[in-house]
Amino acid sequence: MYLTEKKLGNPRTKDSHEEIEILLESYLKQVEEIANTVSIVKQQMQSTEEIVNVILGATRNQLLLFELRIAMGTLGMSSGAIIASLYGMNLHNYLETNPHAFAIVGSTALGISMTVFAFCSRKLKQLAKGTT
Repeated sequence: MYLTEKKLGNPRTKDSHEEIEILLESYLKQVEEIANTVSIVKQQMQSTEEIVNVILGATRNQLLLFELRIAMGTLGMSSGAIIASLYGMNLHNYLETNPHAFAIVGSTALGISMTVFAFCSRKLKQLAKGTT
């Protein structure tokens, strides 16, 4: 901006402001280009963030479904295990002498476990389809 020339004592000409205007316009165009680039990068970052959030939501849903299946299996096993715990209390129930009692009680416990698990699985499929 001719500060060095002014210090040396050389006067400015009247046309010198035009060069400054051209310089400032050039800087303004560069700033606008940078602002546009920043705006585009910001939009791309927001789009990427939305995509990542959708992927995380889907993964979270899959983990919840897996946890629900594990809980259903645990419920089925515990419903069959309650029968074993009742017979394991060392109480006299007069089944100790029956040679087929173990097979009957074991198959009953397994049947109850499988029934509870099948019921829970059917309900889960109905909920996944949207019908109740």
